[in-house]
Amino acid sequence: MKEEIMKIMTMNKEGKISDDQAAELLAALKNEDAKEEVRRPEVEIETEFSNQQEKKSKSSKGLFDLSELGGLISELVNVSIEGAMGEVREAIKDVKTSFNKSGVGGNNTMSNVEKPTGENFIFEDNQFHVSNVKGLHLDDCEMTDNQFQASRVAELKIYGGSLRDGQFQGSSVEELQLVDSNVDDVKFQGSKASKVLIKDSGIADLELQGVALKSSELIKATWTDVQFKGVSCANSKFLDTKFEDVVFNGCSFKGTTFEGIKCTDSNWKNVKLIDCEISNVQLEDIHINDVNLTGAKANSTEEFLELIK
Repeated sequence: MKEEIMKIMTMNKEGKISDDQAAELLAALKNEDAKEEVRRPEVEIETEFSNQQEKKSKSSKGLFDLSELGGLISELVNVSIEGAMGEVREAIKDVKTSFNKSGVGGNNTMSNVEKPTGENFIFEDNQFHVSNVKGLHLDDCEMTDNQFQASRVAELKIYGGSLRDGQFQGSSVEELQLVDSNVDDVKFQGSKASKVLIKDSGIADLELQGVALKSSELIKATWTDVQFKGVSCANSKFLDTKFEDVVFNGCSFKGTTFEGIKCTDSNWKNVKLIDCEISNVQLEDIHINDVNLTGAKANSTEEFLELIK
């Protein structure tokens, strides 16, 4: 455990995690050591491209350094969630009062929360730290100003609603579904997301930084003012999707299908496309710098279009 403590302290010293996050992780390690058996969830982060990503400036305090996200994400998520699994208290039954239809918020740490479900209400101002959250099924609801840090989130489903002003940091998200919904001002940092379905939805002001995305489908969605930074995407599909004012920087796409894509006023820099299927792609006002398609590089829209013919 000494090695993990040193890593957490180093990350805190370098500004990669806050003092509060460091304290929570150290507490999780302490709880882990006190238990005889701790169940380790399966959290895998694909990082084959992370070692090649150019180093970013540390001018923005509190953000992760993408050049070192690889092993740190996996260890951070595993250690944090591992602690949560060993510390589910009897008093956590009261947490469910945070999910009533009046939108009352709650601050939940080291929690095991299940199945807040309902229609036509506001789910707001909840903070989950080192927690296991599952079964969030919201129909025609607004999910706003919620934070998930070092947590495991499963079955987050929003139909005909909205996801706004949210943050997912150092967390694992599985089976996220957004159908006929809107996303606005949401950040995923240093997290894993799998089995994501985004369909018939509008996404605006979204930031994905140091995220591993796999086995996902993005269908008939419109993405505006979105940033993909240090994203690793595998075995996924982008179908009938529009991108406008979108940045792809230091990203890797493997075994992914791009079909019926329209991309306008966007930037592609240092992007890898490995074993991808690309068809019916429209590019307008695109700035391309070092796009690698299975060994061949393109530095302009024309060169890229030549590669995908």
